[in-house]
Amino acid sequence: MTNPLSSLPLLTCAEADYPLICETDLPKASHVLDTCHLYCPEPIMLLHQAVRALDSQSILHVIATDPATQRDIPKFCTFLRYPLLHQGQDDQNQYHYLLSLTKQT
Repeated sequence: MTNPLSSLPLLTCAEADYPLICETDLPKASHVLDTCHLYCPEPIMLLHQAVRALDSQSILHVIATDPATQRDIPKFCTFLRYPLLHQGQDDQNQYHYLLSLTKQT
């Protein structure tokens, strides 16, 4: 059986070599999805694949460079009922999102 995550740019936090979100009141991400240098609709397609492949207790940190993700990822979370825990931009013009994969009821 093949690993469904093997085709995704998905890393565990220990493997990630970018600055991770380190605000103290946020939960620690269990996985990082790097969608940098990809443009709509690719970041959302990869995000959708990642949430299908990860377990519902995961916290996913998505990193993107496409400004459209500022609109698309919050709408994705609202539509599919995934809590968006954090949304922000760093000084390198990368967008960071922290999603809980435990669906809201």
